[in-house]
Amino acid sequence: MIVQSIIDTDLYKFTTSYAYFKSFPQAQGTFVFHDRENTVYDKEFVARLNAAFADLEKLSLTDEEFAYMVNNCRFIPQNYFEWLRSFRFEKSKLKVWLSERGHLHIEATDFLYKVTLYEIAVLSTVSALRNEENKVDIEDVIARLKPKIELANRERIPFSDFGTRRRFSFEVHQAVMEYIKANAYCCNGTSNCYLAMKLGM
Repeated sequence: MIVQSIIDTDLYKFTTSYAYFKSFPQAQGTFVFHDRENTVYDKEFVARLNAAFADLEKLSLTDEEFAYMVNNCRFIPQNYFEWLRSFRFEKSKLKVWLSERGHLHIEATDFLYKVTLYEIAVLSTVSALRNEENKVDIEDVIARLKPKIELANRERIPFSDFGTRRRFSFEVHQAVMEYIKANAYCCNGTSNCYLAMKLGM
């Protein structure tokens, strides 16, 4: 699984979803993927992408995640998370195709309070699949991260993680956050709710 959980996303997706849920419950909209690099993809990539999107349907809010979100996001009423327990991604909502030039197009249409939750799941999935063929050495990742953390510590620079949508993979994201938790003095935390729960951040 590329996306680990319903809450393996950035916190602002839930605040945005709740705002639509409360104020515009009947509003519908379309999420449109836009590749700023105009990468050329092939049909094999689209097949892998569709398979990964099918995996999203298996995700649901667990009891542990429900309790964590209710206890740690008290600015969002519990009834929203009660609804989130019933939410499921639907692959049928995701339209994926290539243009004649091989550029990737993805669209999802639904009620706004639902469709906004597709954004990070789609972006992190595309990013992870793009990187599947690239080998990564976690030790090299940490070696590149270490001087940045040392600088932040030395200069007392506060920072937070907001990297879910463009992460190399979940495994790399988790390794980076584990290192930051153990070594950074000025990290305010991570916007990724699942990693915040897992790592106590």
